[in-house]
Parts: sequence; structure tokens; C-alpha cells
Amino acid sequence: MANDIDLNTADYEQLLHLGPLGDRRAHQIMENRPFKNWEDIKAIPGFTENTVHLLKEAHATIHSNK
Repeated sequence: MANDIDLNTADYEQLLHLGPLGDRRAHQIMENRPFKNWEDIKAIPGFTENTVHLLKEAHATIHSNK
């Protein structure tokens, strides 16, 4: 989708536009890249299955480099 935000490449401002992310979580995502899948996101302390669900609803994606 054209409005999707790739968690591996999004800048700080783009991450802040994702519903469940605030300042701390946006920085956590940037510090823990790259992600291969959603399980990698859930490995970040404080990121739960519900967080992943909300990110997906906000059009977040993970495109891994192959």
C-alpha cells in the first residue's frame, strides 16, 4: 500500500505518526533495526502482541532485505 510505513526504513517523524508509538517506542524501533518479522518487534521490551496488532492497523510493515 502507498501509505504503508516500513519499520526498517521509517524516520523518527514517520514512526511518531503510527498510533501506538510515542517518543520512547519510536526510538526503540530505530535502535533495534533491522527486523525480519513481527516476532522481532515483540522481542523489544514492552512490545506485545497487542502493540503489533495496533501497528499493523496503522499500516506499519516490515520489509526485510533479502
